[in-house]
Amino acid sequence: MASQDCPHMGTCPMYPVIKLSGSLKVWQTRYCQAAYAECARHKLSVAGQRVPQTLMPNGAYLKLARASSAE
Repeated sequence: MASQDCPHMGTCPMYPVIKLSGSLKVWQTRYCQAAYAECARHKLSVAGQRVPQTLMPNGAYLKLARASSAE
């Protein structure tokens, strides 16, 4: 990790979700490296606010499919 990388780069809970979409490298390059202060997740974190699991680095929310309750 370079000194300008986000301090949350190794522990960001979005990584497993983003990795599944195949977009992890794009997000890392855009937000996690050098410009992490622009990351919506980072902004909430440093402000001491709860970071929603579905909040993407660009401020959009990931729409997750809900599991069916039918058995």
